[in-house]
Amino acid sequence: MKTISHIVNFILACLIFASCAEAENVTLMIEKAELEGTFQRISGDNSGPEAEVTILVNEGRWEGNSSKSRYPALCKGSYTNNGNTITFENECMWTADFDWTLILSGTFEVILTDQHMIWEKRSGSGSEQVIDRYTFPKSDQEKVIL
Repeated sequence: MKTISHIVNFILACLIFASCAEAENVTLMIEKAELEGTFQRISGDNSGPEAEVTILVNEGRWEGNSSKSRYPALCKGSYTNNGNTITFENECMWTADFDWTLILSGTFEVILTDQHMIWEKRSGSGSEQVIDRYTFPKSDQEKVIL
C-alpha cells in the first residue's frame, strides 16, 4: 500500500512538473530527499568556481556536504518553506578564518525550470550584487512534493 502511495505521489509530481513553464514560481514542500547538485557564487560579472554539493532534507531538518572546503559552508540545521522560498538556519559553530556569507543560511528563492530546481539568494545591487546559486538536476525535482 505504501508503494502505491509513492507511485501516485511520483506521478502527480511528474504531471505538475510537466505543466510548469520555465522559471515559473510554485509552492514547494520538501519531504525527505537527498539532493545532489552544484553551488556557485556569482559576484557582479565574475562567476566563482562550481562545487558539487549534497544536501539531505528531512521534515524541516537539513545537513550537507561540499566538494570544496567551506565553499559553500554546509553543516546542519533547520529549514522552512513558504511558497516559492526556502529559509535555512545553520546550527554549527564556525571558525573566523573564512567568508561567513558562504554559510548556508537565510532565504532563497526556489526556481523550477524544465531541467533544474534552483535555490537562489541575492544580496546587494548592480555591480555589487552577489548571487549564491544551488542548482539541482531535474531528477532531484522528482524527490520534491508540490
